[in-house]
Amino acid sequence: MSYNFIEEDECTMNIRSGLLAIYLIISAFLGYFIFTIFIILYCWQQKVKNQENSEEVKNILNKYKTEIPIAEVCGICLENEGGESVVLRCGHGFHSKCIEGWLEIKKLCPMCRSEQGSF
Repeated sequence: MSYNFIEEDECTMNIRSGLLAIYLIISAFLGYFIFTIFIILYCWQQKVKNQENSEEVKNILNKYKTEIPIAEVCGICLENEGGESVVLRCGHGFHSKCIEGWLEIKKLCPMCRSEQGSF
């Protein structure tokens, strides 16, 4: 009789271990699913935030394009010839050929003397 009792106990243990394995697998999949949902929501939030930032940057650039006047006369050659112009970091504009020559000699803006670094 004790032999039958041991068989039932082993059978019950096998069932319990099988149920435990199923429970662990379901828990792992559920955890993975919840983690994936959080990652998707985070990525979506970052994408929306980046779109808002890019729109803000475009608005700022458009604002400064219209508000920063480029002098009609180049501050280096004092001529009003057309051609390609360059606006330095300080906001002063010059003909590209004129400012290239100037910046090869001095790394400063000819108007305000602010440092410009490498051209």
